[in-house]
Amino acid sequence: MSTESNKVTELIVSIEDGVASLEINRPEKMNSLTPAVLGAMTDELARFSSSDSVRCVVISGCGGKSFSSGYDFSFIGTRDMLRDYDSTAHPLAAACCAIENFARPVIAMVCGHAIGGGFELALACDFIVCSDNSEFSMPPAKLGIAYPFSGLSRVARAAGVRGAKRMFFTAEMFSAYKALEMNIVCEVVPVDSLRETVFRMARRIAAGAPLSIEAAKTGLNAWDGGSSPPDEHADGVRSALEKAQNSLDFKEAMDSVRSKTKPVFRGK
Repeated sequence: MSTESNKVTELIVSIEDGVASLEINRPEKMNSLTPAVLGAMTDELARFSSSDSVRCVVISGCGGKSFSSGYDFSFIGTRDMLRDYDSTAHPLAAACCAIENFARPVIAMVCGHAIGGGFELALACDFIVCSDNSEFSMPPAKLGIAYPFSGLSRVARAAGVRGAKRMFFTAEMFSAYKALEMNIVCEVVPVDSLRETVFRMARRIAAGAPLSIEAAKTGLNAWDGGSSPPDEHADGVRSALEKAQNSLDFKEAMDSVRSKTKPVFRGK
């Protein structure tokens, strides 16, 4: 594995076989999120965007007890709840937007707790795979926090409005299997199998045609339940489709069908 240095030691970055790993390294603080960690994550995703070698990203937390316990309270100011979270004014909003706007797939590998802002960060990923001992919660009602609209809408998109209301109103902790039932996570696996399962999935994604996958992510992110993308997303969806359709990878795939060989995709 190629481990790359990062000026923020609380985020471990590594790349191997087209898969980049971003690991929150604050186990003594249950991997709570700081502006520095979130800023580093946003910066790394921007760097990966300009690299053809990164085809999938896995986000996780160190220590095995917590993906992330949420935004570090010591960094919450008296006016923090009044910030415009829909822009990139807040580091959590910026990181979540960077994950969603990253052209290639991002997987949340959750082991242990994913709470509050940590849960939102996982939901910003394309999908979540978790260990069978994982637990999820949105606790603002216990803390007197008015959660920002962007976070509310992110949870509602994942769990539906009624599911999101239950989470925010009750602040209850729910299990991995309840999350699976609610379609919040896509798979629950034993703790000992989590890393192997996620990285096998990530390598499978990395071996696929990058432009085809990027077009799928662009289209699915734009989908609002209709049969065509909303006007504000139509040009982006069309551009991604045309880029994939006109790519050398598409020609490589067609040639491999005729020659009955395995295609090698280069993202071009």
